[in-house]
Amino acid sequence: MPKTHTDWVACLGAARRERQIAEYHSKELGRRLDPVPKPEPDDSCPIPVQAHFEGVVTSVIEAVDKVAQAINAKLRLGAGPGQLFDKSYGELAPDIQNLESWREKPIGKDLRLIRVRIAHYSYGKVPFSEGSGGPEGWKVEDPRVGYKGSRELKAYAQAAVDHAGELIGLIPAIESVLRARAPRGKQDPEC
Repeated sequence: MPKTHTDWVACLGAARRERQIAEYHSKELGRRLDPVPKPEPDDSCPIPVQAHFEGVVTSVIEAVDKVAQAINAKLRLGAGPGQLFDKSYGELAPDIQNLESWREKPIGKDLRLIRVRIAHYSYGKVPFSEGSGGPEGWKVEDPRVGYKGSRELKAYAQAAVDHAGELIGLIPAIESVLRARAPRGKQDPEC
C-alpha cells in the first residue's frame, strides 16, 4: 500500500494487479458461459455473467487509469479526471514506441464508453441465436466508436484483457521514461 497518493510506482503496481483481476473475471465469465445460460425470467442477462463481464471492463479501465495517474503524478501534469487519459498518455506517446498506436485502438474507446454506461446508466446485454434453439451466446451493445471485434461477451472480454496486457507490457518503457524525466509543477496530483 502506498504511503501517499502520489506514489507513482505503487500506481503502476496497482495497474498490473488490475490486469490480473480482469483476467480472473474473464476466466470466470468463460466458465459461466459454458454452457450458455438462458435469460432470467425478465429476459435479462444472468447475474453471474453480468458481474464477471463488468468486472473485466471495470478492471481494465482501472488499469489504464492507474498507469495514466502514475504518469500524471510523477510528471506533475496536474491533469484532472476529464483530461487524465489524453494528457498523461499524450505526454509520453512521443517517447515510447507503440504507446500512441495502443492509445488509439478503438477497443479502448469502446471499453471506456461501456464502463461509463456500467457506472452511470445501463447498457445492452442480449442473447443471440443463429439457429432455432436457445441462446448461443450473449452480446454487449455497440457504442459505435469503430471497434470491429466481436461483441460476444467472452470474446469481447478477452479482447479487453489483451488490450490491458499490451499496456502492461509497455510499463517497463513507461517507468524508464518517467525515471529519466523531471516533474513539471510543484504540486503532486493524487494517485
